[in-house]
Amino acid sequence: MALALPSGANAEQWFFFVKNNTSSKIVRLEAKEKGGRWASFGLSGGISPGETRKIVWAESTNNQACNQYLSATFADGHKSPADVFDFCKDLHDPIVYRD
Repeated sequence: MALALPSGANAEQWFFFVKNNTSSKIVRLEAKEKGGRWASFGLSGGISPGETRKIVWAESTNNQACNQYLSATFADGHKSPADVFDFCKDLHDPIVYRD
């Protein structure tokens, strides 16, 4: 997971939103740096169809790159492609998963 935080920044300042516009619940959300290993976000029950969820980066990601691969796994078994996002940009607009 990813973020080169400015010194003194609070880890909770680094977040993004995910909107599930599919017909299946998102049960797993993972991120990784290029060449890194996948790490999962805690989703507490998943992201239901139609729901938008705020995702906060773990403090352990503070020194990682801004560009990260993100992939979602759904309750029906399918997995989204791993797309690259720049998580240092303003991400108040949600990342939207569609059928």
